[in-house]
Amino acid sequence: TAQDRLADARAQAAALSSFAFRSVTELPGKTALQRTVIDGRAAVPDRVAYTVTIGGTKADVVRIADKGYSRTLPNGRWAPETGTAKAAVPAVVLQRVLAAADDPVDKGDVVFDGRTGRMVEVTLTAEEVRTTGLLDAQGGSDVPVTLALDPQGRVLRLAVELPLQAGATQGVLRQV
Repeated sequence: TAQDRLADARAQAAALSSFAFRSVTELPGKTALQRTVIDGRAAVPDRVAYTVTIGGTKADVVRIADKGYSRTLPNGRWAPETGTAKAAVPAVVLQRVLAAADDPVDKGDVVFDGRTGRMVEVTLTAEEVRTTGLLDAQGGSDVPVTLALDPQGRVLRLAVELPLQAGATQGVLRQV
């Protein structure tokens, strides 16, 4: 059942010690879609290394606890980041999302990168989304979150979409 798959995913996420991740965030801009892609690796509890791409600009970032270093690519030099926040480890965000998720709805089988999973949808309140560290949702809005879970309970994909309005610009903030 979707509830059993969600329970398996919680157990798998709690056991993570290191993993690879990819995050794609799309935000509508005044003239074009702003896309941010982060590819990286993380070690629990507070070590993260990733490459971030925003438009045509790329940078490498390494964070260990409250220390961070970055460089622009392709030829930038490593430099300490000032005012670096403690490393945000995607496993913690995932664990918080899974902990807040209840009443899952089974959406059927899906395939991502050649791996078959089961799509499960849950609805979180805006406050639950904020406390997970996933996104900053507007108050009062429920947020659908979809998870693709493999047969062992590993999360293959987590996606959230938030409706946005900034002045006359309307759109959807997507994070996968």
